[in-house]
Amino acid sequence: GPVKMRTFTSSNLKISAVVGRVVPVFSKASAYGGNVAIMDHSGSHTYRSLYKNSKSLAGLITKALTCQSGDLQGKRISFLCATDASYTVAQWAAWMCGSIAVPLYRKHPPGELEYVISDSQSSLLVAGQPFMDSLEPLAQKLGLSCLQLPTTSGLNTLKSEDTQMLPEENISDWAERPAMLIYTSSTTGRPKGVLHTHSSLQAIVQGLVSEWFNAQRVWEQLFVQYFIRAVYNKLYLMKMPVCVFQGAVGVPLPGMEVRIMMTNTVKTIIAEGNSKGTCKGKEGELLVRGSSVLQKKYWNKPQETADTFTEDGWFKTGDTALYRHGMYWIMGHTSVDIIKSGGYKISALDVERHLLAHPDITDVAVISAPDPTWGQKVTAVVQLKKGKTMSQLKTWAREHMATYTIPTGLILVEEMPRNQMGKVNKKDLLRQFSPTRSG
Repeated sequence: GPVKMRTFTSSNLKISAVVGRVVPVFSKASAYGGNVAIMDHSGSHTYRSLYKNSKSLAGLITKALTCQSGDLQGKRISFLCATDASYTVAQWAAWMCGSIAVPLYRKHPPGELEYVISDSQSSLLVAGQPFMDSLEPLAQKLGLSCLQLPTTSGLNTLKSEDTQMLPEENISDWAERPAMLIYTSSTTGRPKGVLHTHSSLQAIVQGLVSEWFNAQRVWEQLFVQYFIRAVYNKLYLMKMPVCVFQGAVGVPLPGMEVRIMMTNTVKTIIAEGNSKGTCKGKEGELLVRGSSVLQKKYWNKPQETADTFTEDGWFKTGDTALYRHGMYWIMGHTSVDIIKSGGYKISALDVERHLLAHPDITDVAVISAPDPTWGQKVTAVVQLKKGKTMSQLKTWAREHMATYTIPTGLILVEEMPRNQMGKVNKKDLLRQFSPTRSG
């Protein structure tokens, strides 16, 4: 098939439960055969075609890595694909040959992609259309092989002779096998890889399905009167400029538990509950626990994992929360170095690290400012070299930073405000430059 592979040498989920055990969804694809699984810009893709194409790609991966057993035993495969059938094929293929899937983000600049590939110690790269130009230079630099997928409409041309050696049929229970490594922002700077097992992915999907899907509501939408009501409600809701409950996150999904704990030495629990109810309490740090959380850990960072989880398995979110009016409210982040903007969790320290690489910036502090659309926006307090201006900052930033991390607010200062210890107090900066956040 038209799969292109270049090798360089360097000098220097979906998950389904079957009779009490965990299996990846691709193992159930044969039961649905010709049913449509995905519809994208290239047309429809059946379960059968997704399975066949994934198995072919898995064979090509094991061949590229000269793995005779067909089981890569948890080696990492990084892939960059569009949000179409090629993404599913790459993810399934990684699982079929016993590896850990590492999805890459198309909006990340080359430096961030290189960091994820290197930190995850990926053994091979997979590039969907049109991302070969992004991954090929990195493959050359890191001495890795890079498989190029055909266009989404041409996925059926994938061919491999090695698929009979794949380990999928020989694994009885996938529960504890690592499945996916997802990189998330960190309060300490560089992103951290969060390792999910097949079991934790199953718990996430099942929780969402049980909460979002209701057969009765689906049937009701098929009746004309409900359709008319839905259209009316849609038009009515379009008039609302902001959320009705701004800052509210509702109640936990099924299978999840939450706590609000005071950040004192005795760790006083002041609120506790799950999807069925909650004891009222006061403001404190939000902790969560559940089958989708218990098995999470940071890749190759045992100390940070230990610092983030309590001894009995509660995950410290770092969010300050309050329970009132029947739902949880996020009051802000415990750390001033985390900014939540438009669904993204952004590390202020990571943004500062990038900005300090600019030749005209001598000092910088990144803070969050309130934003009616995105919740918070990234704001940079910048000290420049004498005689310099920041007219070209955005152009420079687009070449070196992920677009969602580029500051939308810029405050120029002649000298960075510091306390008597010579440190930048970001809470003081928030009060000085974003007074609406000071309370």
